[in-house]
Amino acid sequence: MSSENPDYVPGLGELVADTGHDRIGVAWGWDGEKLTLREPAGPETWNTTEFRQATKGEELRARVAQANADSRWRRGCELHALAGRLSPDASECPRDSRNGEP
Repeated sequence: MSSENPDYVPGLGELVADTGHDRIGVAWGWDGEKLTLREPAGPETWNTTEFRQATKGEELRARVAQANADSRWRRGCELHALAGRLSPDASECPRDSRNGEP
């Protein structure tokens, strides 16, 4: 799909297939020409003009990848807590460097 006359413009936060780069991303911005996407489980952003709505399978894969990344990050905080570096509930765990979320 091209920016010349897109049939589909995603809402912010929606998972999108970038057909130009063969990647899945979260819609982060739209300027009427380019779509800005962000990695589902990371901070990297990029622009594309070729995109389509993600399929259910692509959405599922992206959500599983995000859940796995969140789990690994949380588990790391729990291990630090067990080592006595953080409180047992890991509430002092530093913010997630991937997306600014605790």
